Amino acid sequence: MTFNRKLFSASLETHILLRGISMREAAKEAGVSASTMSRLTSGELLPDIESFAALVHWLDIDANLFLDLSPTTSLNEGWIGLYSSLEQLSVPKDVIEAILVIIRLIGGTPCLISSSNLSTEG
Repeated sequence: MTFNRKLFSASLETHILLRGISMREAAKEAGVSASTMSRLTSGELLPDIESFAALVHWLDIDANLFLDLSPTTSLNEGWIGLYSSLEQLSVPKDVIEAILVIIRLIGGTPCLISSSNLSTEG
């Protein structure tokens, strides 16, 4: 089993951007230091088990997505679900397409985003 650092970093960064909050606010909400959040988001640092648990809880997604285990949904369902989740948040279509391209470029797999943890206010 390996840890997908690129996907984890991209997930943190995307979640912060979609929520429209600062890195410091994200760190406080997630229960990690601002320095740790910054280094994890940049891919400079691997999380320890406590930080990883806190952050996947904050992201509200399955930790297995970062451990190169099979996702719980098929790949097509994941892409469709991600697109749909972003549409429900009124994310512009060109931004959604850019997010999907970035995920593909880093070799990541899509995941469903829980709208309960996202805000469209900013």
